[in-house]
Amino acid sequence: MELSKQQILEADDLQIEKVDTPEWGGHIYVRTLCADESYQYSKSNIDGDGKIKETNLIVEYCALVMCNSKGEQIFNSEDIEQLARKNTKTLLRVYEAGKKLNGEDIEDLEKNLEQTQNDFSDSD
Repeated sequence: MELSKQQILEADDLQIEKVDTPEWGGHIYVRTLCADESYQYSKSNIDGDGKIKETNLIVEYCALVMCNSKGEQIFNSEDIEQLARKNTKTLLRVYEAGKKLNGEDIEDLEKNLEQTQNDFSDSD
């Protein structure tokens, strides 16, 4: 079936997936990211000189994909430091679930960051 612009723009393509987190006493959800969120995430990891910032990509990615059952993000950038103190095994499980749902991994994110860095450098 050929889709119209309107049908594409109105399509609810958000996906969420439940992730068991017994270390935290229950479960959370991870969600798909929209293209703008992926771009903004990549862009936020580039400093003013166009260099990749030294950040905890896995924790930041977890904060971005973790959501409630309605797909609403539950963490923001101000929560990264506290979230980084949580159990590594649990965060890696969340990360893997988010990666699987979004079809991304840290290598892809780093490549995207490098490309974004190149784009910034080229525009100077």
